[in-house]
Amino acid sequence: MKILFDTSVIVPALIISHLKHNQSFPWLKRAISKEFDLIVASHTIAELYAVLTSIPVTPRITPSLALRLIYENIETKAEIINLTSPDYIDTIRFIGSLGLTGGIYMMP
Repeated sequence: MKILFDTSVIVPALIISHLKHNQSFPWLKRAISKEFDLIVASHTIAELYAVLTSIPVTPRITPSLALRLIYENIETKAEIINLTSPDYIDTIRFIGSLGLTGGIYMMP
């Protein structure tokens, strides 16, 4: 099985103080342990860096720490893919058909 993660799962999984950490971290842990194939869109990598380096947490996440977190938890563990415009449309149609809203933290 392949599961596509975006920042709504990855950010809380990486930040212990995040309100959704306890819901998201087990999914990242399962992905890293190869229970399923982790897929991440290349755009998500850029978004992840932007969010990690600007999220108001203490201590702040420095650019070097953000790069390390991305490398260790995503770059070396996930298949990074490029999504086309039709891929984005198909994805939002699929999640819309399921009645799901933005900011989905866990798959059922």
